[in-house]
Amino acid sequence: MSVRESFPNLWQFFGGYFHQDWTHDSSDPDVIIRTFIDDSSSHVLVSVHTELNSLLNQDLSDADLRESLTKLGCYVHYPAIGMTAREWLTHVCARLSELADQKGAGKAT
Repeated sequence: MSVRESFPNLWQFFGGYFHQDWTHDSSDPDVIIRTFIDDSSSHVLVSVHTELNSLLNQDLSDADLRESLTKLGCYVHYPAIGMTAREWLTHVCARLSELADQKGAGKAT
């Protein structure tokens, strides 16, 4: 099974928000993550977060994670921001959790 088939929501997230021209929208990856959260339903957010955790929990080398990110359509050059592939994915996971919680906390019940 391909990475895209194993992680269809991550493929949609990275390919849709961190595509080749993502810096035209913002040069700050956290702004892009915030945009994704603002654009997405709770179901999509949970699915992406679950798949991201699943990818991180695999015993993959940084080289394997870089290859997976490329196959998922992620064009962030995380070494330029001082991160490895694993650190980048961990950062994205943490930001998704934090910002999604804020989004949920801001909703009227």
